[in-house]
Amino acid sequence: MKAFEAKAGVPVSVGIDPRSTNFGKIRVGDSRYDIWSGYTQIARTMFQAATGEAVSAQTGVLRPVSRKDVLVNFVQSKFAPQVSVIVDYNLTGLTGDQFGTGTGFLGEDRDILEDMKDFKGFVTADDESFWTRIMTPLFIRNLADTIQEGMTPLHAGNVNDRASINEKPSLLLEVAKALPAAGAEFLGMGVTTFKTRDDMALEMTQDRVGGPVTYSELQDFEQTQIDEAFEERTASMGRTYTQGLRGELSALDKSEERQLALLVQNVRDGEMLRADLVDRYYGIKDDIRQQRSAAFTQYFGGDTEKRDRYRREALGPIGTLVEELAIALEKAREAGAGRKLLPAEYSAIVDEWEIKMLNTQGQPGEAAVLRRRMNQHQVDIPPELLELLPDSVKARYNAARTLRAMHGAGEIRPELYGE
Repeated sequence: MKAFEAKAGVPVSVGIDPRSTNFGKIRVGDSRYDIWSGYTQIARTMFQAATGEAVSAQTGVLRPVSRKDVLVNFVQSKFAPQVSVIVDYNLTGLTGDQFGTGTGFLGEDRDILEDMKDFKGFVTADDESFWTRIMTPLFIRNLADTIQEGMTPLHAGNVNDRASINEKPSLLLEVAKALPAAGAEFLGMGVTTFKTRDDMALEMTQDRVGGPVTYSELQDFEQTQIDEAFEERTASMGRTYTQGLRGELSALDKSEERQLALLVQNVRDGEMLRADLVDRYYGIKDDIRQQRSAAFTQYFGGDTEKRDRYRREALGPIGTLVEELAIALEKAREAGAGRKLLPAEYSAIVDEWEIKMLNTQGQPGEAAVLRRRMNQHQVDIPPELLELLPDSVKARYNAARTLRAMHGAGEIRPELYGE
C-alpha cells in the first residue's frame, strides 16, 4: 500500500498502510503530523501484531516482526522520557549485554556515559544528550530536531556524483520551516521530522534518465552508497546505528576491507606466497558471503515459507533470479560438508547459472546476469592485491565498475537490468 499523495506539486502525503509507522499521518516535507492523538499507534500495533508484518518507514520494504517486539515497542513508546531512558540505556541490565549501553527507540546506539558528557544538552536540545532526554520539553526537542534535519546536508558523494541541492542550508529558512511543526507540537499534535533512505534516494537520483527512484528500486551497489551516506549524515548529527540487519551488513563490509588490507600487508612483508594469497582471498569472500546470507536468514525469520515470500517481495523478480545463484552456492557447500569451495568450483557454478539464465529465462535472465555482474565486488580491492589475483577476478572487478559507470550515465536501458 502506498501513501496517498496530493497532486499539483504540493508536497503532502498521507500514510494509508496500517503496517507502517506513517499510517494515518500527514506528511509535509520531512515532517509527519499525527492528528489522531496517538490512536493510530493503537491501530498500527493491532494490525502488526495480527499479521506479524511491518513496513519499513525508511525504505518501504515489507519485513517480518515479532508480535512480542511490536507490543513491547508500543508500551515503550508510551513511557515518559525519564522512564524510557531506563530501557534505552539498559539500566536494568536485562535488555543488553552491557549495563549502561543499549538501543534507542529508533534503533540508535545508546551509551549513558558518552551521552552524559554532553551536559549542555538541556540548553541545546541535543537529543543525544542524556540531560535533554530528562529535562527538555518534548516540543522543544522536536523543534531542534526539525532544524537540525534541515541544516544537515546530504553527503556530496552520491549516486549521481554531484553535490546535494541542500549543500548550503540557511538557518533562518530552516527555523521558519520548523515553526509550523513546533506550533502543532505545542498544541498537542504529535510531530516527527526525519529524512529516510527513500528520501535520500529520490533526491540523489532526481536527474536520472526516466526520473528519480526509491531506495528499493536502486541497484545493490547504489543502496550501499545510500546506506553510507545515511550513516555519515546521522553520525554528523551525533547519532550512530550499529544495530539490526543494516548494522550487521555494514560491519561485514568493514571486516572484508580490513581482511583485504591485511592480505596486502602480508604480501609486503613477504609472509605469504602468491598461491596462498589467492586461496586466502577466495576464503575471505566465501566467509563474508556466508555471513551475509546468515544475517538475512536471521532477519527474515525461521519460517522458510514466510522468509522466501519476504525475500521475493524485497528482491523483486530479477533479484529472485540472482538469488538462485546464492542458493546453488550454498547447496554446493552443504554437499561438501561445509568445506569452502575451490576457485574452480565457484567459477563452474557461476558459469552454469549464467548459461541457464541466458538460455532459458529470456530477457529476465539477461537482466539477472547483468545485475549480478554490475553489483559484484562492492568492497574495493587494494590495487596491490588486485595485481596478484587471477585475471578472471580482475576482469569481473573492472567489468562491475564499468557497468556501474554506464548505468550512472544512463547508457544502459533500465529494462536490461530489471528496473
